Amino acid sequence: MQRITFVLLLIALSLTQSLAEDTSAPVPTKVAASRMKVPEGFHVSLFAGEPDIVQPIAFTFDDRGRLWVVECLSYPQWSKTGEGRDRVTILEDRDGDGTFDEKTIFYDKGVNLSGIEWGYGGVWLTAVPNLIFIPDRNGDDKPDGEPVVVLNGFDLAAKHNVVNGLAWGPDGYLYGLNGILSNSRVGRPGQPDAERKPINCGVWRVDPKTHEFEPFAYGTTNPWGLDWNEHGQLFITNCVIKHLFHVVQGGHYERMFGQDLSPRSYGLIQSCADHLHWGGGHWTSSRGGQGIHNDAGGGHAHSGCLIYQGDAWPEAYRNRVYACNIHGARVNQDRLEPHGSGYVAKHEPDFLHAGDPWFRGLAVKQGPDGSVYMTDWCDTGECHDYIECDHSNGRIYKITHGTAKAKSPALQTNQLELAKQALSKNEWLARHARRRLQEMAATDELDKVVVREALITELVTGENEHGKLRALWALQATRQIIDADLRGAMRDENAYVRTWAVTLAVDSPKAKNPHLDMLLRLAAEDRAPQVRLALASALQRLTAKERLPLATRLVAHEEDAGDHHIPLMLWYGIEPIAGEMPAEMYKLLAECRIPLVRQHLVRRLLEEDPGDQRLATLIETLGNVRDAQVQLDLQRGILLALEGRRSVPMPMTWPAVFETLSDSRTVDVQDHAVALAVKFDDAAVIAKLKKQLVDMGQDLGTRQQALALILTKLPVELPVTLHGLLREPAIRAQAIKALAAYNHPGTPAELVNLYGSLTEAERADVVQTLASRPAYAVALLSAVQEKKLPRTDITAGVLRQLQALNHKDVAAKLEAIWGTIRPAAEDKKELAAKYKSLLTTETLATANASHGRAIFAKNCASCHKLFDEGGKMGPDLTGSQRTNLDYVLENALDPSAVVPRDYQVTTFLLDNGRVVQGIVLRETAVAVTAQTPNEVLTIPVSTIEERKLSKLSMMPEGIFQRLSDNDVRDLVAYLASSRQVPLPMQ
Repeated sequence: MQRITFVLLLIALSLTQSLAEDTSAPVPTKVAASRMKVPEGFHVSLFAGEPDIVQPIAFTFDDRGRLWVVECLSYPQWSKTGEGRDRVTILEDRDGDGTFDEKTIFYDKGVNLSGIEWGYGGVWLTAVPNLIFIPDRNGDDKPDGEPVVVLNGFDLAAKHNVVNGLAWGPDGYLYGLNGILSNSRVGRPGQPDAERKPINCGVWRVDPKTHEFEPFAYGTTNPWGLDWNEHGQLFITNCVIKHLFHVVQGGHYERMFGQDLSPRSYGLIQSCADHLHWGGGHWTSSRGGQGIHNDAGGGHAHSGCLIYQGDAWPEAYRNRVYACNIHGARVNQDRLEPHGSGYVAKHEPDFLHAGDPWFRGLAVKQGPDGSVYMTDWCDTGECHDYIECDHSNGRIYKITHGTAKAKSPALQTNQLELAKQALSKNEWLARHARRRLQEMAATDELDKVVVREALITELVTGENEHGKLRALWALQATRQIIDADLRGAMRDENAYVRTWAVTLAVDSPKAKNPHLDMLLRLAAEDRAPQVRLALASALQRLTAKERLPLATRLVAHEEDAGDHHIPLMLWYGIEPIAGEMPAEMYKLLAECRIPLVRQHLVRRLLEEDPGDQRLATLIETLGNVRDAQVQLDLQRGILLALEGRRSVPMPMTWPAVFETLSDSRTVDVQDHAVALAVKFDDAAVIAKLKKQLVDMGQDLGTRQQALALILTKLPVELPVTLHGLLREPAIRAQAIKALAAYNHPGTPAELVNLYGSLTEAERADVVQTLASRPAYAVALLSAVQEKKLPRTDITAGVLRQLQALNHKDVAAKLEAIWGTIRPAAEDKKELAAKYKSLLTTETLATANASHGRAIFAKNCASCHKLFDEGGKMGPDLTGSQRTNLDYVLENALDPSAVVPRDYQVTTFLLDNGRVVQGIVLRETAVAVTAQTPNEVLTIPVSTIEERKLSKLSMMPEGIFQRLSDNDVRDLVAYLASSRQVPLPMQ
C-alpha cells in the first residue's frame, strides 16, 4: 500500500512538472494548436508557423482566397533611412486541409510595414510614414514596379501606435487607423502643408481612385482592428482605456490623454462597452490574465477586430465581436446589443484560450470558406517593448467548426452573377464581389446597365435589409448611385437603409445638397434614433446655411437627450457655424431640448465674443427661465465660458436674476448662482463667502467651495486668513496650495515652522508652494541648509522647477547644496557602464523594494504614476519596461532624450511673480488649464507674462548621482516590482 501511494505521488509530481509553464520559449508549433481551448465543435489548426513565417503583423485575402501576410522585421527599431527588409508573403492552401502548401515572397524590401489590403490590381500597405501601393496587375505574384507612395505624412514618432488596420469599407473607401503618441499631417506626395489634414488617434479613409485623404473620426488610444457589422456600422478595438468603440463619421471619442484636435469639442464620446476586460485596479495588474482578470477577459490590450458574418459557424456566433487579448493570451467575445442610436457591447465568455504565454494575437479575420484565421506575433512583453523583440517566431491559425470541410467560393467573372454575389450572406464573398465591381467601374469595364438593374431591383423590391443594404453599398462603390435611388432609400421601411441613404446623400459635399428637403423631413419625423444619428453626423458635411434648419429640427428631439452619441454628434456639427451665425444660435437655443447641446451652445457663444452684450442677453434669458434644468444648463455654459476671467462687469439685470435663482428649490441652481455672482464682483456675496470660510461651524464642503471661489478674485488680505487656516487639518492642504498665488513675506516662515507636523502629502504641497517664486525658493533652500527640511524632500521635479525660476540667488543655493547640475548625456555611456556593473542580478536580489518605494515617492511620484499612485505630469510607469535595466538607465540618465508630445512641460511666468510648470490640458482664448505636480490650475491668459514650451523632461538629469548606491539599488528594484509593495515601517 505504501509503495502504491509512493508511486502515485511520483506520477503526480511528474504530471505537475510537465504541466508547469516554461516561459523561456513559446509552445512548439507542432502542439500549439492542440493546446488551444475553444467551444465544443470548434477546431484549431496551424495554418503556418516559423520558420516559414515570422512576425505576422497583418494579413488579408486576395480574390482567390490566398492569404497575404506582412512579416514585420522593422519593429521595434523603425527604419528612418527608407531601407527595410519587411516581407509580403503569399500563402496558399491548395488542398483545403487547413495548412498552407505553397509560399511566395511577393516583396522583401518593405519599410516599416504594419497593415495590408488587397485590391485594384495590387497590395496597399501602411509603411510609415507612407501609405504605398505595389501593383501586380497581371497577377504573376511579382511587383510590376517600385512601390507607389499614395499618401505620406504619417508620423513615425507614434512608435507602437503607428498607422495600421487597412480594410475596405462598405462605401468603397480604404479605411485605416492611427494611434495617439504623435500628430500626423497627411496628404498626397507634394501636397502643401496647408492642404494636409491632421490626425493622431482615430480612423481615416482614402479614396482609392483620387487618393484624397480624410480623417473619419478622432480619439481612443492605440486602435488596432476595425470591422463593420451587418448593418454597416463601424467598430474598432483599442488598448488601455475600454476596448471597443462604435465609430460614427465625424465623431470625437474618449482619449487616453491629450487634447482633442478640435479645441471646442467640449466633450468626447465614450466606449460602447459596458465592461472592462480586466478585473479592476491598474491595467498592468492584468498581465498574464490570471486571478480576478481571468473571468473578466484577461487584460486591457486588444488587437484585431472581427464581427463574424460567415456561414460556416453556428448562428449563435454570428454578429459577435472577436478581438485578440494580448495580456490574457486569448480571444475575447462581445455581444452587440442595440441601444438607442447605437449599441452596448456585452461581455460573453472568451472564445479562445491559447494555452501559451507567448501568444500575442494581432489580427483575426474571416476567410473565404467562413472559417476564421488568426495571427500570433509570438513573443513576450507588450507592444511598447522597444528593446527586446524576438524576430524568430510567428504563427497563423485557422479556426473551423464541425468535421465537414467548408467550401471556398469563387468569385464569378460574369458581372450579373458577381452582382448577386455582392448580396451574399457570406460577408467575405459580398465584400470581395463589391470591390471587384468597384474596380471594373474604375476602369470602365463594368456593364453598368446589367449590374445597375440587378442592384436596383434588390434595393427597391428586396425582401430583407441585408440585400438592400448591400445593393445600396455596391451602387455607391461603383459610382452608379443617383439622386432618385437615395430619395427612394430614404423612404424605405428599414431604418438602416434610411440611415445609409442619409450618409451617402452627403458623402460628397456640394455647394447645395439636392436632398436637403428629404433630410429635413426625416429630421422632423423619423422615429428611428439611428437615422437621427446619421443626420447629426451629416451636419458636418453640409454648408452653414443648410446645417441650421437641420440642426433646429434635430435638437428638438428631447428623447435623444440621454443618447450615447446624438447630443455630442449634434454639437460637433453645430459648433463650426456658431461663430458665423450668432443671431441664429439664440433661436436654436430656444428650440433646443437637449441639455448638453444647450450648455455647449451658451459656452460657445460667449467664448466667441466675451463682450458685455452677449453676456447681458444670456443673463436676461436666464432670468426668464423657470425650468431648473434649463437654468442649470445656461449657468454651466456661462461659467465655463468665463473660466479664467478674474473679473467680469455685472450685467444690469443680474441682481434681479440672482434673487430669482437664489429662491430656487434646486441646490445646484443656487450654488451656480453664487459662482456667477463672484464672477460679477458681487460684494455682498463675496463678503458672505469670506465669513463662511472662517466659520468653523460650517460644513467642510461649504468652506472648501468658499475658498475656491474667493481664490478666483485673489483679494490682497487673503494670505493672513490662509495662515490661520494652516492650523486646521481639514482645510490645510487647500490653504497650502492657495498660498502659492501670493507673494507674502510671512508665508515661508509659516510653512517652514509647520513642516515637521505635516503629513507627507502636505509636505509635498509646501515644497511646491515654496518653489513657486524666487523669494520663497531662497527661503526653502535656506531651510534645507539649516536642516529644517530634509534635503531628500526636494524631489527631482522640484529641482527642475527651481531651475526654471532662473534666479541667481536660487542657483547659488542649489549649487551649494547639490553641486553643479549638468546634463548627464555628456557622460551617459560612462554612467550607464557604472550602474550596470553596480546593478547586477546578485546586487538587486539584496535590495529593499519597500525602501525603493519610499525613494520613488520622494523623487518621482509627484510626476509619475506607478501602481495607480502618483502624479500625471509624466508618463505612467506601470506599463513601461521597468524590468529592463537598459530601459531604466536610458530614461533615468538621459530623461530628456525623448519626451512624448503630450508630456512636454510648459513654464509660465505670471504677472504676480509666480512661476508655474505644467502640462497643458486645454486652453481657450482667455484661459490655460495645466496639470502641475500637485494640482490642476486654470491660468487666466491675461496674467501670463511669459510662456515657454520645453523639450526637456520635468525630471532633471543626474537623479541617480544624487542618490547613494544603495538608494539607487532599492529604487531600481522597486521599479521592477510586479506588484505594489508596502512602504517601510515608520
